[in-house]
Amino acid sequence: ATCISINDEVAHATPRKGLKLKNHDLVKVDFCVNWHGYQSDSAWSYVVGESTPEIDHLMEVTHTALYLGIKQAQPGNRMGDIGFAIQDYVENKNHMGDVRELIGHGIGPSVHEDPEVYHYGVKHHGLRLRPGMVITIEPMVNAGGDWGLETKVVPETGWEYYVSADHSLSAQYEHTLAITKDGPKILTSQDPIGDKEFLLK
Repeated sequence: ATCISINDEVAHATPRKGLKLKNHDLVKVDFCVNWHGYQSDSAWSYVVGESTPEIDHLMEVTHTALYLGIKQAQPGNRMGDIGFAIQDYVENKNHMGDVRELIGHGIGPSVHEDPEVYHYGVKHHGLRLRPGMVITIEPMVNAGGDWGLETKVVPETGWEYYVSADHSLSAQYEHTLAITKDGPKILTSQDPIGDKEFLLK
């Protein structure tokens, strides 16, 4: 299953008749793959044609927020450690909107399982992380500073999707990861060497 969201569309958008991509469009591709009965979930952001400094900055902040969250996915830490790392970087250090209404989740034979993984939170609070957990971390960041969402509907199908409340650009990055005794292992990596280098920073 694949959702494709463009520009101020935050998540869950689908292809629409007559909609054509253009230069500078920010496209988020969010997809699930079933492998031998187990699900994986990943999202990535791309620019159509030429980028702009605003788009580059938004993508960099969102991408970094993902890995800051993953670095906190250590056995013995708590869910709030993941959320705090993302929220502090997005909101306090970059003054962007850290979307709250859509969250990460546990994943296994079903796409959405417990536990819920928030991208905001308080250090040392929440469920304790332990080896064997498989979760997604998937920060969505609105460039304009407002973390709120609006719901839109595709007229032809009635399908609901989300846009940023202030209609600013929105980016998303997501990985599925397993928590091991040695720390997080990214299961949806596009660049294993780059992932390792980032997590060791």
